[in-house]
Formats: sequence, C-alpha cells, structure tokens
Amino acid sequence: MFAVQSNDDRFDKKKVRVEVVGPFSKPPVTLSWEGKVANGSFTPTEPGPHKVQILRNLLQLNSMH
Repeated sequence: MFAVQSNDDRFDKKKVRVEVVGPFSKPPVTLSWEGKVANGSFTPTEPGPHKVQILRNLLQLNSMH
C-alpha cells in the first residue's frame, strides 16, 4: 500500500497516473481518491523489486523502490 498527496490547489486528479513496474511486468494499480490524497495498492505477480512511478500529464514526477 502507498499514498500520493498533492500540495497544489490547482491539482486535477484526472491528470495523475500511477504505474508499478516489476522485473518483467506492470501489475494493475488501484487508486482511491479522498480530496488531494490517493491511497494506492497493487498485487505483485512475480518476485523481485517493483518501482512505483507517479505521472502527471504523462511526465514522471517521482518514483519509489
């Protein structure tokens, strides 16, 4: 589980996308928005490191390992 929060008052959640990248796949991500905070989760389908990528207008903002 992870959370994404916006500090921008002009933020549009429709322009935010979160992707998870595993060693050989991209498992589906579930996001649940409450105001400017999204709680996200995914179920890994393979062992190994997974990277969470946060995109706004298709530009990468941040990534977490």
